[in-house]
Formats: sequence, structure tokens, C-alpha cells
Amino acid sequence: MISTMFLVAVLLAFGQISLAVDTEPSCPTNSPTIRSGKLPQFVVLTFDDAVNNELWEAIYTDIFDDLTDPFTRCDLKATFFISHNNTNYAKVNQLFHDGHEIALHSYSHGGDRQDSESLVRKFRMGRWALEIQQNINALIEHALLPKETYFGWRSPFLFTTGDESFTALNASNILYDSSLSFYEKSWPYPLINDKKSSSCLIKPCPSQDYLLMEAPLSVWTGIDNEVCAMMDACKYGSTREEAYEVMMANFRRFHEENVPMPISLHGGALINGNNGHFREAFIDFLRTLLGMRDVHFVTMRQLVEFSRNPKNTFQFMREARRACVTFRPKESCQPKRPACEFKNTDGENSVYLHTCAKRCPSQRLEIAFDYFGKSCCEA
Repeated sequence: MISTMFLVAVLLAFGQISLAVDTEPSCPTNSPTIRSGKLPQFVVLTFDDAVNNELWEAIYTDIFDDLTDPFTRCDLKATFFISHNNTNYAKVNQLFHDGHEIALHSYSHGGDRQDSESLVRKFRMGRWALEIQQNINALIEHALLPKETYFGWRSPFLFTTGDESFTALNASNILYDSSLSFYEKSWPYPLINDKKSSSCLIKPCPSQDYLLMEAPLSVWTGIDNEVCAMMDACKYGSTREEAYEVMMANFRRFHEENVPMPISLHGGALINGNNGHFREAFIDFLRTLLGMRDVHFVTMRQLVEFSRNPKNTFQFMREARRACVTFRPKESCQPKRPACEFKNTDGENSVYLHTCAKRCPSQRLEIAFDYFGKSCCEA
């Protein structure tokens, strides 16, 4: 039997069900302390899942080639939580080269199958550790990211298995997690002497101490006054104007409390054929925020680092103008052409790997779906 809590968690993450909340401002938690001045109003744009050719042509070149912060003169940067399947690693290398943050989203993503959600729910410590390490290895080998990179992490479907998954993250030297969602707005916070995480919306939540930071997802509210952890799971109405106003209403709630606003979504939500008015409203929304002098887009990693060493708005602006790009690969990608081809077990359909590596792997590396590590599976 599938528990009621499990069903609620699945539907909350994908917007099939939402939870009504009081939209009055709540008390923000974990706000950094500064000696003088005001904290910057941060916005963090993140994308989950694969970076493939379709999304690259339809979205990434449009958004990031054209949007700039006029006050810091920095181009818009985002955090990409990358899973392996269907990812073009040459494009990942390009994103990294352009100053975006590349973070982890698991290697298999549960296999992207119909039962992926239930598979991820069964992962135990050994499986999580394998997912993390293969995710890192793929980015280093195929996208040529530096071996010394400390990555952030977001679990597929925002599912964790509580302390088992966080123990694996901790052992893998992950810099921060960004999987936990909350009603209340929050800055990143350390998972040491932490009493907040036990109230996360998608159970189970971690209960022990860990060295990594948590960069939580504060929920958005849709046009129907229901909430979502990933903003593209909310409802925004049927017109560009309605969608834009819902997005701005969400921003105003974060702005009133001067708490970082996460804009977390899947790139597929912005493909014109899927939802044209949402894409148009979303770009209008980004342009509006970039035009506000006190609003600054940062990557999730930059936000985590800022929360450890906070500054007022003037100090942040001065430093941001000096150096917009913080990530640079040591070597550029010369993508292997043609792409590496692997035949499926049926011998007919092929899977392609776009890699920066000089040679194709001898075989397509996959994690067996019957492998869950020690303390394996639920009965």
C-alpha cells in the first residue's frame, strides 16, 4: 500500500495537488546579521533535469544572451541541477564557461520511467552515494568540470529519504542541499543544531546534524491561492497578463520581507509549444526584476556563500561589479562528433551521448535499477 503522505508529497512536488496557505507575510527565518545597512534582495533562478538540444535552442540562448543586470552590469546567471539522461555535456560546459553554476540532480533520476518516483523513494544510503558519485564523475569526464569542484545538490522530485540521503550527501562533501521545501520564507542555513528541517513539507525530513548547508525552497502561491515547491507547478491563469501578475504578487511577498526568492522550474515549461503565454510572462517577469535597483540575481552557490559572510547592499554591489563571473573551466569543450551512440537492448533504438571527452565510453554506464545499496528496500 502507498501511504497517504507519500501521495501528498508526489502531488505537491508536481502541482497535481496544492495546499492552501495564509498568504500574509510570515516571520522570515535565519536572516543574516550585518552591522549596518540593508541586506540585498536576492533572486535565485534554477533549472532542474537535463540540458538538451531542444531546451538549449528554445530557451537558454534566448534568456541568457539577452538579459543583463543594468546596475552591476552582470549577465543573468542561473543554477542548473543536472541529471545524466539526455544531457548534452558540451552545452553544460558552455553554461559553466559562461559563469552559470552547475549542480547535481542525481545520475539516473530514477530512470525517467513511469515508476521513477516510487523508485527514488526506495533509495537507501548506498544508492544515494552511487547516484551522487556517478553524477559528479559524468560532469568531470563529459563536461570537463574541474575535479576540485564542490557541488550543490537537489534530489529528483524533491524526494529525500531523510537521514539516509543526507548522510550520503555529507560523506560526499556536498556543499549544500536544495531539496527541502517550506511554507515560511528562509535564507540558507546550516544543518547543525537545526530545528527547522523537521518541518519540511515533503517527508521524511533530516533529523541529525550535517556539515552541509540547506538552501530551502520557499513555496510559491498560484492564481488559485494554492502552493507549489517548483514554481512551474502552480497555476497562472490563461493570459500573459494574468500569469505576469501572479509572478509579481509572489515576488512582492518575498520583497516585503527582504528574503531571497527562489525561482525554481523545469526548462520544458518555457517551450512555446507547451505554454506560450507562460513563457512570455516569465521573460517579462525577469526583465522587471532586473530593472529594480535593489534586486540582484545570484546563483544558489553564491547565495549560500553570502549567507556565511553577509554584506549590506552597497558592499555587495561594489564587489559584484568587480567580478561577474565566478566559475571558469580549465579547458574548453571540443565536442566529439558524431555523438557517442549506444544501442538499446532491443538492438534497434539508440541512445546518444554528447560529450567533451576525446573518446566515447566503451559502454553506456547505467545504474542497475535493482541496486539500492545496504539496508535495501521497504517490504
